[in-house]
Amino acid sequence: MLKETITKDFWICMAAEFLATFFFVFLTTGSAITWDPSRPPTTEHISLSFGLSISTLAMSILHISGGLINPAVSAAQTVTGKISPVRGAFYIIVQVIGGSANNNIVG
Repeated sequence: MLKETITKDFWICMAAEFLATFFFVFLTTGSAITWDPSRPPTTEHISLSFGLSISTLAMSILHISGGLINPAVSAAQTVTGKISPVRGAFYIIVQVIGGSANNNIVG
């Protein structure tokens, strides 16, 4: 079961999930920042940012890793047997790290 972790394709998938999750959190949290207190971002602006970001990033890595991006989606795919438990666990780990890496850059 752990044999898949030694393949190049496996680590390319992990890098794709990491980067997509990183950029998703980076773009969407940036859309909610108030630059000018007299003109805060609207709900429509933030919603559009989230929708376009997730769809663009998911489609960008769909052919590489499946375009999961969200640890909850990875857990669901693992439970339903669409991906192996090892791959699911690694996806969840790299997605959490990708989302958390923004805290070190922005925060």
